[in-house]
Amino acid sequence: MRSVLLTIAFLGAMCFSTRAQVMSMSYGGKTRQFLVHVPSIYAQQNVPVPLLLSLHGMGDNMSNFSQVGFHQISDTANFIVVTPQALTDADPFLSLVGPSWNSGASMFGFSPNSGVDDVGFLIAVADTLSAMYQIDQSRIYCTGFSMGAYMSNRMACQRGDRIAAIATVSGTIGNMVQCNPWGPMPACHFHGTSDQTVSFSGNQSGMDAQELVDYWVANNLCDTPAIYTALPNTANDGFTVDHYYYPNTVNGAEVEFYKVNGADHTWLFKPTNDISYSVEIWKFLRRQTNTATARDAELNSRTVKIWPNPLQNGTLRFEFPPSFQPERATITNATGQVLLNQSVTSTHEIEGLNLPAGIYFLQLQSSEERITARFIQD
Repeated sequence: MRSVLLTIAFLGAMCFSTRAQVMSMSYGGKTRQFLVHVPSIYAQQNVPVPLLLSLHGMGDNMSNFSQVGFHQISDTANFIVVTPQALTDADPFLSLVGPSWNSGASMFGFSPNSGVDDVGFLIAVADTLSAMYQIDQSRIYCTGFSMGAYMSNRMACQRGDRIAAIATVSGTIGNMVQCNPWGPMPACHFHGTSDQTVSFSGNQSGMDAQELVDYWVANNLCDTPAIYTALPNTANDGFTVDHYYYPNTVNGAEVEFYKVNGADHTWLFKPTNDISYSVEIWKFLRRQTNTATARDAELNSRTVKIWPNPLQNGTLRFEFPPSFQPERATITNATGQVLLNQSVTSTHEIEGLNLPAGIYFLQLQSSEERITARFIQD
């Protein structure tokens, strides 16, 4: 695997969104950042909306990857886009590759940030935004490029209770991931046959492209053979696109595969190319809903009750399910700044709070997970 898995050529029109907000949180003893784009029509419609986790590749960053076009699509489709930032490994050698997800993809036994809980971090991001906004919990999606695609597949393997579907570009299931999906997982994959970074076939860091597609087709019990379509070749870009669609009459978890003949490690856009990856990704994801019983049960178990809300007299009380045993309580403001971090007391209350008017978040952290609830200070 090359040290940097990113060669995206952005269109000039894909400018940075003025409504994107950088937020931060403390997770795993480190300050983690993520870029959030909320479309203007979100507040106008006042309905739960989908959440898209958009993951950059190795060596890239959240600001750069936020320009692939999902912000513009969300402005009319009404979904929230979050582009988290991966960490750089503390090891001097592994740090040379730049920011990297603990995706389970390795080469020659080296895997950056192998001790970082990025799966937990991404779920914590979804939980935090769910406390801030009306998020449709059955429509939390994950997409990514290169190592971000590897990370998206890892999320599908390990957190199908929360992730409704994935769409991945130039990255598969890493060779260090034991994939045990919770159930069917709708999946859409894009891969260039001339990819010199994550090989279409002979991939040394994980599954080959067709192997990945076959895996999700088998896991989901999709109908076979695929329905094949050749996309119109009008852009004169040197590439042709073969589209394979695997419908699913058993449980609805369909699979799509875009095989881009002649393409290297890149993200394609119209009109320069015959296909716009971002557009096709959203067209696929918007059809998918997570109806897993396991997900519903977990969501119910993660409820935290806060009172009084709005806060009164500087005292906050909270309740949580008996099955959840938190060790620490953290209070953050709307920008992610940590205002309080203390052990959870037997009285399940926090006294002496003197907060300015605004929106705040109580985060309860156990040894295994974190749950978040919102409260208000008038």
